[in-house]
Amino acid sequence: MTSSENRTILLTGATGYVGGLLLPALSQKFRHVRCMTRNPSSIASGLEDGVTAVYGDTADQDSLIEAMKGVDDAFYLVHSLADSDDFEELEALSAKNFGAAAAKSGVKRIIFLGALSQTDTEESSRHMSSRHRTGELLRQSGVPTIEFRASIVIGAGSMPFEAVRALVERLPVMVTPRWVRGELQPISARDLRGYLVAGLDIPAVSRVIEIGGAEVVRYQDLMKMYSKARGLKRVMIPVPV
Repeated sequence: MTSSENRTILLTGATGYVGGLLLPALSQKFRHVRCMTRNPSSIASGLEDGVTAVYGDTADQDSLIEAMKGVDDAFYLVHSLADSDDFEELEALSAKNFGAAAAKSGVKRIIFLGALSQTDTEESSRHMSSRHRTGELLRQSGVPTIEFRASIVIGAGSMPFEAVRALVERLPVMVTPRWVRGELQPISARDLRGYLVAGLDIPAVSRVIEIGGAEVVRYQDLMKMYSKARGLKRVMIPVPV
């Protein structure tokens, strides 16, 4: 048993797509993994040995301090985009509380999954600005924060992939708005997981690491790739909206 395997890892967002990717890898590598959630009973059953569900709410700093007792490294996979129209304020408050609790609890490193800018819509700009601010606030806590910035994640079950699959499978003719032609640097789910886990083994120094995929493509390119792989003939009609 190496010293790294004895570290205690806190995983937020364990019920989300990225958290679900990470949990099996973390449970194999480390002896103690805590999944922080506002409803521990929802995931408590079926967890691997050494994995526990603990209560924590990013709006409640005391609950965070309790969840972080004895934690060495913490993954911050929290976002509030779907929670409120004021998601920027919620994300900022969550990041401040999490960073402050981590500093008080002696957490040695925070790993945060941020976002690469991908489209020029107003909503996207708000989202990207909030994600970048979240990383900045976590770094301001004084806890070394490694921020990985990724574009869309491609893998079975990921929202972008399932959206592409649903559109191509169901619509022989698609009227495609302007956002479909926005440039992306997609990353595979496997590569994303590899980067995030590797973040636990690099020096604990605050930094931003961009992990966009090697190719720049558009959503319409992904749709064409999928339709070709499935042997489906699809027609796309671009509109300037």
